Amino acid sequence: MKWGDTSDSLTLSVYTPSGSKLGTYHDSSDGSTNGRIRININPSQGYVQQGT
Repeated sequence: MKWGDTSDSLTLSVYTPSGSKLGTYHDSSDGSTNGRIRININPSQGYVQQGT
């Protein structure tokens, strides 16, 4: 997710299709406040179904 504006806080909460919260991520989670949140979703962990 790229917000671009570093003057405002950026937070992203990720949920499974069934409504379970996987986590909340902040712009500074990667050690840099740059208006971006990078997450990797791995289908093999069972949170989401793999696309075709």
